[in-house]
Amino acid sequence: MDNKHSIIGPSKSHQWMHCPGSVKASQGCPNKSGDAAALGTAAHLLGELTINKGMRTPNDWKRPDTVDGKGQEFTVDEDMCKAVGVYTSYVWDRVEPEAIVMTETPFSLPHIHSDLFGTNDCLIAIPNQSLHVIDYKHGRGCVVEICDLEMPEPNDEESILFCPPIETVNTQLLIYALGAIYQLPYLFAVVKLTIVQPRAEHDAGPIRSVILSVKDVIKWGHETLKPAAERCFADNPEFKIGSWCKWCPAIACPAVIERSKDLACVTHDPMEETKPIWFPTAESLTPVQLGNIHAFASQFASWADDIKAYIKEQLKLGKMTSQAVGFKLVAGNKSREFANNYQEVIQERAKGFIEPKDFYHEPKEKSVAQIEATLKDKGVAKKARDQILADVIVETPGAPKLVPVTAPGQELPSDASSVFEKFI
Repeated sequence: MDNKHSIIGPSKSHQWMHCPGSVKASQGCPNKSGDAAALGTAAHLLGELTINKGMRTPNDWKRPDTVDGKGQEFTVDEDMCKAVGVYTSYVWDRVEPEAIVMTETPFSLPHIHSDLFGTNDCLIAIPNQSLHVIDYKHGRGCVVEICDLEMPEPNDEESILFCPPIETVNTQLLIYALGAIYQLPYLFAVVKLTIVQPRAEHDAGPIRSVILSVKDVIKWGHETLKPAAERCFADNPEFKIGSWCKWCPAIACPAVIERSKDLACVTHDPMEETKPIWFPTAESLTPVQLGNIHAFASQFASWADDIKAYIKEQLKLGKMTSQAVGFKLVAGNKSREFANNYQEVIQERAKGFIEPKDFYHEPKEKSVAQIEATLKDKGVAKKARDQILADVIVETPGAPKLVPVTAPGQELPSDASSVFEKFI
């Protein structure tokens, strides 16, 4: 079992439990996770290996120089070792003699829903006593809360909240706990849920925990989680806008479309093909309307970017024509960089027109365009400039861009796979 293949997986629970319509709407849409998610996967693997080796930190054993994350190779640098070391040290500090430590433990919850399964990062089980569910977050930019309530001051670097209302607790961790409770052949009285996120600053510190009764977690699974999962597969599931929209890959979300129309005060339906859309001027809007539009602008922009990416993908695959959508893909602007040893080559060819200091705009090296301008300022003719710079400039194709079908530029063929691989 693999969490990434679950369409209602634990990591997406904040999204689908609030917006059940997003599950079906997301099917077939490009995933928004990028390099940060791949790096997180690599860091998780380093943590798993370290714990399985019985080592306190990655620096305590002959760790690999690189680790895999979603098909990419990442260097195991000091930043990764330091962050993962916070996680692995925390695990071993909590292990008692009778404890059982497990990493990357798969689980399924078929009695809740057949599509609900995942994998726990780390479990510390003391049979007939307690279960500790530990989730490592490598992300730096977005703090993941363990609970919606204010956390107490950290004690010995850990902030612990005892028995908060279960509806305020992180749903991903609750599902992890529920999976472990049903998957493991032991009985537990209490469960501790912990998020270790060393690279993101939080007032409560990098390690935040809540302690709950197993009875309450099981009750939440039946009374809250199960109905939420079933709503995702209803004939007409509800769409709801909220903070969970940020990572939702769904393209044509009806809730976003309707909200956009209402906030922008448009006079025609933007989904109609022939009627133009009229937007009011800022002066004609009330302060409340202005504030609402500003608050929604970034979310609408994100949705518009998703639409743009979807059109590119459809044109690339030949599933949509430029005539039908009214836009075509053309090659983007090329970027130019110098090849190795370019300074020696140019100085030799320029024959005194350029000196070593001319290559720098302190403290940085000059760009290709700036070197061209320097040669021009020194009286070097265009033809001579081209000869001097020949073979020392490396051109990289720009990202394909969407332009109206009536705009200048040669349309890229739909089978231009080599052009698209880098950008889409």
